[in-house]
Amino acid sequence: MRRHRQFHLPNALFCSILCLLSSITVSPANEKEVLLQFKGNITDDPSNSLSSWVSSGNPCEDYKGVSCNSEGFVERIVLWNTSLAGVLSPALSGLRFLRILTLFGNRFSGNIPEEYADIHSLWKINLSSNALSGSIPEFIGTAQEQILACQSLMLLDLGSNSFTGLAPFSILEMKNLTYFNVSYNGFSGQIPDMATCSEKLEIFDASGNDLDGDIPSSITRCKNLKLLALELNRLKGIIPRGIQDLRRLLVIKLGNNSISGTIPNGFGNIELLEVLDLHNLNLVGEIPDDISNCKFLLELDVSGNNLDGEIPQNLYNLTNLEVLDLRQNQLNGSIPPSLGNMSRIQYLDLSHNLLSAVILTGVCLVSIMNLKARSRKKDEQMTIVESTPLGSTESSVIIGKLVLFSKSLPSKYEDWEAGTKALLDKESMIGRGSIGTVYKTDFEGGISIAVKKLETLGRIRNQDEFEQEIGRIEDPSRRPSMAEVVQVLESIRNGVDSY
Repeated sequence: MRRHRQFHLPNALFCSILCLLSSITVSPANEKEVLLQFKGNITDDPSNSLSSWVSSGNPCEDYKGVSCNSEGFVERIVLWNTSLAGVLSPALSGLRFLRILTLFGNRFSGNIPEEYADIHSLWKINLSSNALSGSIPEFIGTAQEQILACQSLMLLDLGSNSFTGLAPFSILEMKNLTYFNVSYNGFSGQIPDMATCSEKLEIFDASGNDLDGDIPSSITRCKNLKLLALELNRLKGIIPRGIQDLRRLLVIKLGNNSISGTIPNGFGNIELLEVLDLHNLNLVGEIPDDISNCKFLLELDVSGNNLDGEIPQNLYNLTNLEVLDLRQNQLNGSIPPSLGNMSRIQYLDLSHNLLSAVILTGVCLVSIMNLKARSRKKDEQMTIVESTPLGSTESSVIIGKLVLFSKSLPSKYEDWEAGTKALLDKESMIGRGSIGTVYKTDFEGGISIAVKKLETLGRIRNQDEFEQEIGRIEDPSRRPSMAEVVQVLESIRNGVDSY
């Protein structure tokens, strides 16, 4: 029996033939008709973005948002944040030289036409922030090796739509891909093995979907990753070992999943890391000491876990840190006095832990259950430090409210101690409430501080009642927002606040 030989075209030759065949029936005149069909599918154009798209015009010169190559073929369509409404026209598949399709921030609805599978020239597709739905056509992530080999796609952004079905993860194999965003859709399924991850991949964002399964350990082969965002899914398993070897990472966001285990040692190796968000997972163990090596870290959020042990003493060496959220864990021990080194902090929450410390000698010994420091970027009018107990009726500690009117905390413990000497002096009293008295003093450098001492502890049975009393504090010019426990402005310096 004679055997038939199978003939395989080299990938490069296959791509060349594919592009040649696709251009046979294309001409600039035909492309004008394609663009006018695209306009015909628009049902609302409130900004008149397509008013220049008329049959008598030249697409390369007159059509807003359209650019052509040197041969007069449409190469780019860029119409972002124009509030266009309608459905995507299948006719765009006739633009065989289209490289960039950017339609983000509009109101397109319906599905991505299957005909778009024929556009093999695309470099960038950005359809994010629309109302598109349905599943993704197989042009993104087709299994044919020849197609994968010649795809030049560098950017795919489908974020903030209503897509369902399987996410197009196989596109991650495309050799030139640098940006992959399918966040905030309804994609399901699992993240596949990423052993053939594009060497150029920098952005991988699949957060806000319905993905399950483990984070594949092969993701550590994506050596050029700068952003890894998988939060708000149903992922389980552990944080992949070796993720700390992705030295180019700037952002890691894995929060709100069912991931368990410990925080791997070695995050300190990612020296350029700016955001580490591991909140609302099932993590146990201690916070690794070497996180303090991430000198550029701006945000650290490990809240809502089961972490224990003490807060690392050197954590407060992160002098660029703006957000530190360690609430709702089992952390114990004392709060390191180096807290004052965090001069750029804007949000600090250590609540619902087992921490204790002495705050302001001569005022009160507080079991620290809720320590927050906030500094609003808008006006930077205040910083609040508060300490409240959990809702236990058996607590016997003194409940204190410390309000600091400044853009930054005193940097040395001695400054705190010196500033307390006049706090409980009658001359320092600036107001009296139904269950407490308010005292005021000044630190060196013009920093003013007020403490409200609640004198009838027995009347406060739980945290709700405590916060209700604190909520009575107000500035005469405006009431506090319901979203805040208290908001007091610099007018306290003049003694005009009522408590």
